[in-house]
Amino acid sequence: GYPVAFSLAAVGLLFFLIGVELAGALKNVVAIAAEVGAVDQGLAVRRQLGRLGAGDDSGIGQAAKLVDQDLVGFECVGIFEQDDLGRDYFALVMRGAQRSLLVTFVIGIIASSIMGLIWFPMFQYSQILALSDRMIATSFYNPVMGGSVWLYENLFWLLGHPEVYVIVIPGTAALMEIAVVFMRKPLFSYKVAVAGFAGVVGISAIVWVHHMYMTGWAPSTNYPFMLSTELISIPFGLLVLVLLGTIWRGKVWTRLPMMCVYAVIWNKVIGGITGVYLSDTPVDQYMHGSMFVVAHLHFMLMGAGLFGAMAAIAYWFPKMTGKMFNERMGSWGFWIAFLAFQVTFMSMFVAGLQGQPRRVLQFDNAFNVS
Repeated sequence: GYPVAFSLAAVGLLFFLIGVELAGALKNVVAIAAEVGAVDQGLAVRRQLGRLGAGDDSGIGQAAKLVDQDLVGFECVGIFEQDDLGRDYFALVMRGAQRSLLVTFVIGIIASSIMGLIWFPMFQYSQILALSDRMIATSFYNPVMGGSVWLYENLFWLLGHPEVYVIVIPGTAALMEIAVVFMRKPLFSYKVAVAGFAGVVGISAIVWVHHMYMTGWAPSTNYPFMLSTELISIPFGLLVLVLLGTIWRGKVWTRLPMMCVYAVIWNKVIGGITGVYLSDTPVDQYMHGSMFVVAHLHFMLMGAGLFGAMAAIAYWFPKMTGKMFNERMGSWGFWIAFLAFQVTFMSMFVAGLQGQPRRVLQFDNAFNVS
């Protein structure tokens, strides 16, 4: 109905604004790179910290400042959109929707918005402080002047892990709406689903340090955060059990959205089990920085987020436009995506167990698993 259509339209606007922001960032970086070379950075933008200081007027230093500015703008877009989604849904509820009519998809969007509003600003703060160090010579991250790079690490990962849940939760909530329709039975347990969403939101606040086990920062915190990271598998497990309970003994109507539901359950089980292993500090000592971590990330993030989005589009697009997808073409697209996904990332589990590192340009032939 209206809430679902409104949500999808809002998400579309979000991606449009993100695209505009990324286009601006690319323009700035390319303009500098054409003169002096590319910005030396990765996902976490850590290497820019080596070029702090207001006196760095080199091309790369200027590019780093532009990247910081665009990342701050990017985060502003995300925060505003999360706030918009959350406020609109709460407004719908306050205008008379009964609690019993608050569908799981709406609850999932609200849960995702709460996490986004809390954790997205952390990354924004990290870039604002980096920009301040570069432009007005503050010393938040400069150890020589009393700063600390650990501040950046913590701010980055305070966003870096909860953002996975921000992406996964809406897809999971959408699956619950879809499974009810295509299994022709009520949701297995509405209250357990709500408890699962609430548990993810709550525990997401105390898991970020598992990304820093091997950095040497506060080793005494490793085991408490190992426990909290293992605990978050419980609410996620509840959400999977709700889906399985809904499927159990249902009168299945196998269409493209339902096939995506099966795919997400499969991917989340694999991603969740491997995540429990990686949450253990002794295991992480061996697996840290390996392709095993890359495989786990993609099974959990893209395996649930991507195929969840595919399910939601296949289910709600006809309702929004009045036009049905071609089921045969959709099935071909699904199976190609699903099988390619499994081959790509299952092989990374094998390579990671053999010791293949990530973020390496060329790999030794010993790691070939094709």
